[in-house]
Amino acid sequence: MFDLSEAIRQTIELAQKNPSKFQMACILFNSKGDPISWAHNSTIKTHPWQGKLAKKVGFPERVFLHAEIAALIKAREDVHTLVVARVLKDGTPAMAKPCPVCQEAIRLSGVHAVAYTGKNGEIIMEVVDGR
Repeated sequence: MFDLSEAIRQTIELAQKNPSKFQMACILFNSKGDPISWAHNSTIKTHPWQGKLAKKVGFPERVFLHAEIAALIKAREDVHTLVVARVLKDGTPAMAKPCPVCQEAIRLSGVHAVAYTGKNGEIIMEVVDGR
């Protein structure tokens, strides 16, 4: 069974280990609540899909690999829930709402729900497709 609080805790922990300037991480879960893929954002790596989506939604400068897209690229089964978290240098959770580029990747990937840390560290859950 999927435990949202535990999923956020794991994602925050992963974000804290991110060596990037922007400490973000994403974990994908299948319909059983099992983690199936995870990734950090990167300010040195990119991927053709990142660039293609960035141009498509009008943000051609956002070519560095975002955590959500990196995790979606690595997923080898259907994604039910995508969880993304950001932490500040002091370890405090911060806003991690997927950007327009990542929202398009999420939509195209058939993700059912997205959870992310909010501005004050709260957990925000959104149903993507209503399935």
